[in-house]
Amino acid sequence: MRSQRIYHLILACGAIILGCLRCYGPTAPSEETAFAIYLLDDPTITTLQAEEVDLSQLDLQGSPWLCISDMEFYDYSTHCIYLKDDFSSLFGSDSITVFSSVLGVPFVVVANGERCYLGSFWSMLSSLGTRCPTIEDIELWFYPSDVIHINDGDRSPLSAYPDVRDQQCIREGLQSYDKLHEGLRIDLEGVEVINQPDTSTVRYTFRIINEDIDDLYVPDPELMGSALFHYYTNGIVLDNGEHSYRSEYKSVEGPDSFWDWDPGWFVRIESQSSIRRTVTLRGYPPIPEGNYSCWFVYAGPTNIEREARMLSDGRLWLGEVVSDVLEKHVVD
Repeated sequence: MRSQRIYHLILACGAIILGCLRCYGPTAPSEETAFAIYLLDDPTITTLQAEEVDLSQLDLQGSPWLCISDMEFYDYSTHCIYLKDDFSSLFGSDSITVFSSVLGVPFVVVANGERCYLGSFWSMLSSLGTRCPTIEDIELWFYPSDVIHINDGDRSPLSAYPDVRDQQCIREGLQSYDKLHEGLRIDLEGVEVINQPDTSTVRYTFRIINEDIDDLYVPDPELMGSALFHYYTNGIVLDNGEHSYRSEYKSVEGPDSFWDWDPGWFVRIESQSSIRRTVTLRGYPPIPEGNYSCWFVYAGPTNIEREARMLSDGRLWLGEVVSDVLEKHVVD
């Protein structure tokens, strides 16, 4: 009897402790810390200066420049932020000042209550470079008025530096407010190199996988044709560790105007489904025999406004996605 009472007492104490842990455990991040972009408190500090300071030592402004409440969602595959309103609401009446410094205007991305990485507002007029992700003035022109792209700069999956935009704290912060969209994944499945005396042709096969919760309309090389598809993407890069081979002599066929696009270029892929495509691209230099790491950037037209993107059975996808890496032995 006594042992039974002790057993029930232990259960009761356990329930009390568990309840206390629930009451005093970590709370969900606020709208200003789930995902947000903060400017520095000192506006005179440049990006190149901020890069030399530990992230924890930078003083941030009291309120964010952008936070989760400004967003419709975040496409994690492209790192595009889809806004509820035009981005002019963030820049105010003067969208040029933040891009006026050739040394960059720094910002800090905060997610799930943590400081994740340093970024920069960066101008195409600057002849300098930065190691951190950027929001570029030229891309505000390339993308529609409700989309902001955080650019990594180095699009190669062979980079020696990790992509700081890809962090668990960012995923968790976005998920806490249902703002995370997975977007697309591109799997490179096959590469064939056809060497001619002066140039080479590359035929490659890839799978477009829709990992998003939405059905997506994506650029389809079969509907666009190879020449137009390769206007938006440069095709396969072959890297042997010493030299990268690209389609430097390719011949493309762009639209009549940079702003032109056609819904007939896009194919619908249901959520959690995929399609496979094979395309051929001429215009490579001769590629010597050897082992290569192969990859490419899948992309399409980007300046498509919200009203045109949102269809009754899905939405048009925007941005660019780097494929995985395929190892290939090229025979001379």
